[in-house]
Amino acid sequence: MDSLVNSELINRIRDIWDTARRQAVRSVNSAHVCANWLIGKQIVEAEQGGEQRAEYGKALINSLAKQLTDEYGSGFSVSSLKYMRAFFLSYPVLLTKSHALRDQLADQDQNAWQPGQLHSGLSWTHYRNLLKIERQEAR
Repeated sequence: MDSLVNSELINRIRDIWDTARRQAVRSVNSAHVCANWLIGKQIVEAEQGGEQRAEYGKALINSLAKQLTDEYGSGFSVSSLKYMRAFFLSYPVLLTKSHALRDQLADQDQNAWQPGQLHSGLSWTHYRNLLKIERQEAR
């Protein structure tokens, strides 16, 4: 009987641990996606404040890439920052101001999800792949 009880106990503990791990991965992915969207927003807003947008934007991204890479390491290359910028421009209402991020994620019902809204099941890699699709309707 001990082995049966232990087996059931082990299975319950495994279920708890596996669920917690999946939730942690989703939380990290969502935080990463949100951070990249917010960084893209900051870049766009800084560019819009510049007088010569194209030249200023290129210089801005190059400067940010150097400084952020020096400070944080990989993940802030010129191409990564361009993806973040494109991400914000492609999904400008991904994060709404009316709700805190945790509320958006907690309230998210997979059946109520709409395109253009944050989806906890999508990682930054998923969004980067979606950005490669030119037609917004297909994205």
